[in-house]
Amino acid sequence: MKHIKLFEDFRVRQNVIIDGKKVDISSITIEGIDKADHPDYSDAYAATAQFEDGTDLNPEQIEELDSEHGDVIHELIHNRS
Repeated sequence: MKHIKLFEDFRVRQNVIIDGKKVDISSITIEGIDKADHPDYSDAYAATAQFEDGTDLNPEQIEELDSEHGDVIHELIHNRS
């Protein structure tokens, strides 16, 4: 299983807001990337992330990031692969 850190240079420019706070897209760490699963990456998920103020998302907020902003996660994976 691959574990990668995603950085600001990606084309994703969407604002991701959770609980009224903006998520720092560059802080999102993705786990479960299996290149054999390209292009779906159905097992990949956001493992960690931070808000722009530097605080970590809690497990419930990470779940929301995955479920409500899966398009952003998917684009980040494709931009990094």
